[in-house]
Amino acid sequence: MITSVFVTNHHGERYELPLSDYQSSGFIIKNITGINPTKASINTSSGALSPGEFFNSSKIDKRNIVFDFDYYDNGGLIEDKRLLLYKIFEVNTLVDLEIHSDRLKVKTKGYVESHEPTRFAKECGASISVICPDPFLYSLAETSFAMTDLIKNFHFTFFNPDPPEELPASTIVFGYYDTNSLKKLNNKGNASGIGFELHAIVRGETLTNFVFGNQTRGEAIRLDDQVLNAMVPGGVQNNDEIVISSLRGKKSIVLRRLNQTINILPSKVFNSDWVYLDAGENDLYYTCDEGTSNLDVRLVYTAAYLGV
Repeated sequence: MITSVFVTNHHGERYELPLSDYQSSGFIIKNITGINPTKASINTSSGALSPGEFFNSSKIDKRNIVFDFDYYDNGGLIEDKRLLLYKIFEVNTLVDLEIHSDRLKVKTKGYVESHEPTRFAKECGASISVICPDPFLYSLAETSFAMTDLIKNFHFTFFNPDPPEELPASTIVFGYYDTNSLKKLNNKGNASGIGFELHAIVRGETLTNFVFGNQTRGEAIRLDDQVLNAMVPGGVQNNDEIVISSLRGKKSIVLRRLNQTINILPSKVFNSDWVYLDAGENDLYYTCDEGTSNLDVRLVYTAAYLGV
């Protein structure tokens, strides 16, 4: 059950429109359409001698949310409520919407297409249409998923009974990175094909031919080491951060070094994939020809939903 709608207008003003406590807001939300899964466009073509048609492509259409309001008489003039609603949903402006239900709290952005009040009726109100170019509804908070875990290794014996071969026996190792490069991510959203930001921090001087993939979807993105080093002064260095974004409308690959951000998109191997997340379990991995154990890798994504 939907409990509240929060609207932030283009001035940054936030308004709560509860469905049950309409006495406080002065607005009764009679109905909301467009919050179910949106319709898909299926493109097909017919063959001259074949029955039926052949599938070509498909995509999910934009979202159109329509609010039907009645004004509630909690004192004051109906015209004041109408003018306030004009301010909340100003035509041709961007609004941020949050929809809270018993189980989910999701958000989206959209443009106010129309705002049509009813004036000469027993119950005055308004019908408001919001066009959301992105068809998905997103969780309010981002999720950070570590592909590399720091394993604590400090003991109060002040000696290391099993040091790495390259270190002397007296060396105390406070911690080490678990470099198992295959991890299972459980995406709690119910929408698939969702982008994310991948952050890979180099903890050494070596990194060659980085690959990140999702075995569940059969996708992998590859970086060409020669192109990457030619674009970055001095090549990849310790504490450099590579950020790969497959977010909708924000695809990019950059390298961050101190206060510099270097565009390294051309280092993406031509026939490699942009990688996305499915709903549910995803088997993710990363690898390099050299330097896999020198990477600190994490994903940042927002769970997406088809509807509420």
